[in-house]
Amino acid sequence: RTKAHWDYLMDEMVWLSKEFQKERKWKQSQCRKFARLVERSKLDVESRRIKREEQQKLAIRRKASDLSKMVMTWWSKVERVVVHKQQNEVEKIEKSRLDRRLDRLVAKTERCSKMLAKRVGAFVTPARSESMAHSQPRSQRRVTFRDEEADRLSDANEATSRKLDQMFRDEARDADYERESDDEEEVDDETTLAEEERLARK
Repeated sequence: RTKAHWDYLMDEMVWLSKEFQKERKWKQSQCRKFARLVERSKLDVESRRIKREEQQKLAIRRKASDLSKMVMTWWSKVERVVVHKQQNEVEKIEKSRLDRRLDRLVAKTERCSKMLAKRVGAFVTPARSESMAHSQPRSQRRVTFRDEEADRLSDANEATSRKLDQMFRDEARDADYERESDDEEEVDDETTLAEEERLARK
């Protein structure tokens, strides 16, 4: 339908109510703004000084926080470097200990091989025993040679088994007490070698 006079009046009232709302909000914002300006303008000298000191303290604390962060970062880097150096030192010590242990094992192996070679060479029939064997009759000579050979082989087997047992015991003792000093280990090796030589002489 076409608008009547009343419809136009209602539209005008709606527009006017919206204008009143906008004007009220604008006035409230202006009041808050003027109140803050008045509060700032009426601050006395003492309050301004206190506020300025507080701002300076806050700035100092911020600067100190930044410096402390920088110091902590630097010390964390230094700590990483120190840890890396300590790891390198530990690796060097462990490597030197393993090298010494390997050298001892190689030396023991060489000594054992030399002793076995000496024993095998000692089991070969000497020229003197051969001459004595030739002077005997053939049957007696054959029996004597077999007995001597059997005795030598049994002695060699026993000595070899004792040597292997001693080597295994030494290896187990080295594994259990690998942190002992080198002097004590050398003394143990010398006593073991002296005992082996005494057994070999027997």
